[in-house]
Amino acid sequence: MAEQRLRKQLFDAIRNNDPYNIQKALNNGAKVDMTLMHSDKKTVDYAIELGKEDAVILLIANGAKPDMNKYQQMLNYFLDKLAVNRLKDIREALMAIANYVKQEVFRIVFYQSCMQNNLLDKVFKILTLYTDSCGADVFSVLAYASNSRDICAFILSSGYFDQIFRYAANTDNSKEIRIPAIITTVHLSIDEETDIKLINNEIIEILILLLTESHTVPFFTSVSEQNEIILIALCDLSVNEIALKHFEEAGIVNHLLTILQSEQDSIKVKEAAAKILWNYLFHDSAKLQLQRTALINILQQVEQKLADYVISNCFEGVLWLLGAPVDIEPYIPLTILSENVHSNVMDSQCHNSRLQIWISYHQNDLAIAIGIRSYLKFAGFRAFIDIDRNITGHNKSSLKSITKCIQESSIVVTCLSHKYKQSPYCHSQAHFAIQKKKKIIPILLQANYHLHGWLGDLFGSIPVLDFSGDDVIDNKMKSLKQEVIQSSGSRDQMSKTYPIGNSITIKRWDSDNSLSLDSSDSTFTNSTTDVSERSTLAPTPSLPTVTTSDEIRLNLASKFSKSTSTTTRIDDRSVRISISNGRNYVDWNIENVCFWLNSIGLGLYREMFKNQQICGSSLEQLLRMSFDSVQTEYLHKLLETKLGIIKFGDALKFITELQKLPSR
Repeated sequence: MAEQRLRKQLFDAIRNNDPYNIQKALNNGAKVDMTLMHSDKKTVDYAIELGKEDAVILLIANGAKPDMNKYQQMLNYFLDKLAVNRLKDIREALMAIANYVKQEVFRIVFYQSCMQNNLLDKVFKILTLYTDSCGADVFSVLAYASNSRDICAFILSSGYFDQIFRYAANTDNSKEIRIPAIITTVHLSIDEETDIKLINNEIIEILILLLTESHTVPFFTSVSEQNEIILIALCDLSVNEIALKHFEEAGIVNHLLTILQSEQDSIKVKEAAAKILWNYLFHDSAKLQLQRTALINILQQVEQKLADYVISNCFEGVLWLLGAPVDIEPYIPLTILSENVHSNVMDSQCHNSRLQIWISYHQNDLAIAIGIRSYLKFAGFRAFIDIDRNITGHNKSSLKSITKCIQESSIVVTCLSHKYKQSPYCHSQAHFAIQKKKKIIPILLQANYHLHGWLGDLFGSIPVLDFSGDDVIDNKMKSLKQEVIQSSGSRDQMSKTYPIGNSITIKRWDSDNSLSLDSSDSTFTNSTTDVSERSTLAPTPSLPTVTTSDEIRLNLASKFSKSTSTTTRIDDRSVRISISNGRNYVDWNIENVCFWLNSIGLGLYREMFKNQQICGSSLEQLLRMSFDSVQTEYLHKLLETKLGIIKFGDALKFITELQKLPSR
């Protein structure tokens, strides 16, 4: 019954294209490879069939494997057509491929074909041979395919960027060729230098001019799609300081307000326009050119009309930057925050026993963010990303809700890349975290990337963890865990070393500490496994046994005060638990263990302990694990999946009291 309920919850969320409820179902134990009722169709294939792109991306990020053979066969059919030297067949194949690579799963297949079948070389060979007749179709394929980070990296590593840029910058080329070439170059722009190169070649002026035209080039299927894609490209460029002059000369704000107030433009077009305005207003000098009060009035009127749509989340950011009341702590300009930026000051909440970590990322890096979140949770920390919380509306994150989560967090991990820099959502999260004096741990996802612009302003003086390159992911995760531990309190108070039998040293939690103190880690082999799926990792329902050769005699009696009885108040009455000196905790039966749980304030877990038949000898095994640095993380997993101790504070309390038992 439970599996059927989870299946229904997961597939309903897929039908609604609802990332939050998809992730919630996975967190509750649903599997990404579940099949539809009375069918062999798996989750991701079902999402692809329905065209639910957000669901597809999230499921793949959580480890779902689409039936790639099916999609590869479809692509192969068109690749065979490309090999035929008939212009009509080549054009039909290119148009079909361009239509397919709009979807995430086909971009994966396209990338594999680039790697294995030299598809990219074939495409550029066609471009060279048939520029006039097929050039627009070739760049249509590249413009849609380059939405994939992997394909972008492959194109750049193959040395084709300069060739694409020449087509984009050449004013002699037709608009049909030049526009998709420009879109492709914007997608391929992964650093500040390339952005500046594009801006200096009047790319902004060309794109803004297109917004004023009512007809489309063949690359776009409608005026609405044309405007949406152009605005997204302009949004990527609007983050650069050098773009300000070009935007001002083109009267960008008036264009954007016209779109936002238009009855004809779609919600997606309006959302893209609002994001440009959001990015644009982060430049303090841009605000000086605007009539702030009039702009706020216009935006508030538009927001009221569109309150039920995703665009309302963008208006929160725009109005926040303008200083309008939006139920978010008022925006403080970066110039005033400079002291926080350079000192990376953290608030006192970072030492709170309920330490919480917020992970800020760009949607292109969802799989990496899930892997980081899962690793930190596996290591015993309370880590979250936006889809873990019900902070989304219409499948997009609400800035108001995200800032609340950041405010409740002690540490913010920022996943930096050029795409992160271009996103106003990401910029707002990072700025708000600095404004609230949160401890920031920046990690760099993009190789050979230099922090320019606002990334450099916010993170230039903070040590950055390098997660780029081909190093073993486990080593990167360990360095992140160590940074979290160091950011959470004084090293001197973090661990205490105690001698054991054969002069080996072990590290234990201090009674008032809230973190795992051991610097070593067990190997984490699957960085994208969700913490909610830990139940599948547990080897057996029973607790592991420790052989005689593994037994360790702990000399801790002198470290604890002798205590033969404990009195605590439970349910408004005193319960006195007396354990005779002659009866060691190892000899306790199940009822004794339940009495002990009551005495330490964890009585709500008694039934789970009864169901798992935890007696004194079981506690002894758990105690050994708590002192073994290799098994510390596994102990946390057992407590959560087998004994129901999900709350981090309760787990710490249980382990602290458990380690006091040898003194009884």
